[in-house]
Amino acid sequence: MRFNRIRNIILVLTISLVGFACSDFTTSSNSEQATVNGRVESNESSKAKDNDSGYQVSAVEGAAVTAARISADGSLETIGNAEAETNAEGEFAIEIDAASAANASDNIIVMAEKEGRQWKAIVYGKLENGSSVDLKPLSGESTGEASVYQQVVANGDTDLVTKADVEAYIGTETAAEIESKEEAAVEFANALAAEAHARAESFADQSVELAEEQITEIKNAKTEALADLNASLYASSSQSARAEAYNTFVNAIASAHVNAEVNADAYAKAKEMANNLVLKKAAGVSDAARSEIRANAAVLVAIAVDKAVQARMEAAEIAESSVEAAGEAGAELRTEIRAKAAAGAGEIKSLFTTYNEKIINILEQEFSANAETIVSINSQINGAGGAKAVLESSIEASADTDAIVQAYSTFYDAVETLVESLLSAGSDAEAEVVADVMILVNMGN
Repeated sequence: MRFNRIRNIILVLTISLVGFACSDFTTSSNSEQATVNGRVESNESSKAKDNDSGYQVSAVEGAAVTAARISADGSLETIGNAEAETNAEGEFAIEIDAASAANASDNIIVMAEKEGRQWKAIVYGKLENGSSVDLKPLSGESTGEASVYQQVVANGDTDLVTKADVEAYIGTETAAEIESKEEAAVEFANALAAEAHARAESFADQSVELAEEQITEIKNAKTEALADLNASLYASSSQSARAEAYNTFVNAIASAHVNAEVNADAYAKAKEMANNLVLKKAAGVSDAARSEIRANAAVLVAIAVDKAVQARMEAAEIAESSVEAAGEAGAELRTEIRAKAAAGAGEIKSLFTTYNEKIINILEQEFSANAETIVSINSQINGAGGAKAVLESSIEASADTDAIVQAYSTFYDAVETLVESLLSAGSDAEAEVVADVMILVNMGN
């Protein structure tokens, strides 16, 4: 049945997001315990901006630190004898029985409490006897991420939504929404599950299957990225260092499929389409939270599209200088999106429009004999009643995954047909690369 086929693809895709960072563990003095090192901060976020102006960490001293298993219903069950207290710098080291962690399928939360305030953070990997792991600072943001992941467990969706997914999408505004609105954690968990379903649907529609070797490589890359992020955030002493660590993490998880030689074009299409479901399923949350989710999703899409555009140009043996120019345009797009975490849909769309213009200019230069035709094709795609307007209208009208997958498929066909009919003076190879790139730079919303 189609459902089983999609579920199997989802399992393949999401297994790639789960892994164990054993190489990052060091031996502790107690071989029966695993040690988690952390810090509690009253700051709301670890995902800081590239600016140290006015930055000051507010450490929480004297907080009681405990650990808990996430039960099947999402509730927390305290792990006995796992206790610590933060020092003047807000730091702690808590020893957790590794067998207890294994029995909980390594779904472990570290909690800190002081004067009625609670902070939480997800333990990112596998805890083993004698191991030690550095955890990202416990903050308002990490607390929101932990609440969402608890709901993921309660929904039985850990095969769909991983700790890395939660880390990539949830930010300060989202966490604040969760703190003030209990049901928001449910909405965000459902939204991330919907994204996973949609991504799998898109891959199935494109007949994309991953080999076992690719799955392993992706799993290892995701594992390493999440471990590195936690270690970097634990060790960071500046806002810019935290921003750099988070950007490195996002680039790594967004690039893992392509680095494992999964078709870049297919992945970019799947990621762009699936991100629509995140926003649709989180429609009931605040504008600020939706803007943050939108910006985080847009960065992931921007990375995927950039890699796909460059890969397609390289395959067509386009001049190296043009490929580099395309890469610069992609980097500028990501930087602009990251700088506008509170941007609305129109503002994010305008950033993709600017990127579109830069890539179209490159195509004009590469295929100068058909420059006017290329500009005309792009204008028709984006004109009133054009292929993009039809796509956006279809997305707006439905929250059904199958309908949205079909809308994108129709968009791809429309662009290819338009290029074939108008670029008749060019070679078949030229028409193919123009069509492929036109699809990539016009599908972003």
